Amino acid sequence: MSQNDTTQVKSLARGLNMLKALAAHPHGLALADLARAVELAPSTTHRLLDTLVQQRFVRQSSDGLWQVGMTCFEVGTAFFVARDWVRDLYPALVELSERGNETANMGTLDGDEVIFVGQVECREVMRMVAPLGSRAPAYASGVGKALLASRESASILRHLPQPMPAAFTATTLDSTDAVLADMQAIRERGYAIDWEERNPGLRCVAAPVFDEHGAAQVAISLSGPATRMDEARVHELGRWVAATAYQRTLELGGHWPDAWARPSEARAGTAS
Repeated sequence: MSQNDTTQVKSLARGLNMLKALAAHPHGLALADLARAVELAPSTTHRLLDTLVQQRFVRQSSDGLWQVGMTCFEVGTAFFVARDWVRDLYPALVELSERGNETANMGTLDGDEVIFVGQVECREVMRMVAPLGSRAPAYASGVGKALLASRESASILRHLPQPMPAAFTATTLDSTDAVLADMQAIRERGYAIDWEERNPGLRCVAAPVFDEHGAAQVAISLSGPATRMDEARVHELGRWVAATAYQRTLELGGHWPDAWARPSEARAGTAS
């Protein structure tokens, strides 16, 4: 790399650092404050600002403060438009399946059902397999319950069948009161648990991935036989799934709602 190329790369890095500093102060920074934040001389900072202003990455307010410009908004918007949940979260499914040695799934809500849109199977002979495009009752599946818990009570009720059908198993939630109570427990725990509520012998843990509005479009999960997923293992896998969902939420520009326990705050709780 030539000396000129090195200088250009260094200037680019400095300019990007300035944009990050301004983004952290949306109301703007004075030149001296910005220079201190990026550890540059005011003259160097001003020269870089001139270039960024020309490309509309930066603007100067009427009171003389420097702020992010319209081009930053356009670039950020392009990121959200290009986001593809299934593609962007597939590596997370691979990671979860390999670490947990169980099948990882991704699903989204459609009415009172959840549709499975992504899957990475584990290598075990006994394993959970849900064909892509298959459906399950939202209130009786880990992925579905994680997505329901991300919504307000009125919205949850709209995603429940009316009237509630007969229980599939001895642990199926069979009333709206039971579902709503479980939703609160899920938020406090940080992840949903399917205690064989749809299929006997099959357990699942799941957590939602939130977008920039704090809404969950998809949830990710680990599912396996109850013989491998005793209560302690369920909560261990649940914490892994919650931590992965939290990390991917932030990486994809999302907002983790205050009502949801963050992974460091998650607690095992009790079986429900």
